[in-house]
Amino acid sequence: MSPSNRAAVSNILTEWKNAGIISDSSSPYASPVFLVDKANGDK
Repeated sequence: MSPSNRAAVSNILTEWKNAGIISDSSSPYASPVFLVDKANGDK
């Protein structure tokens, strides 16, 4: 993952964690993360 994409994911995850949407987990299972650009070019 490129540094700019990694930063975007980190920012989104921080926002979601602060909003209580997601939380830390110690599960042995994981899901890959991928980004899809919006039609206007935003991430």
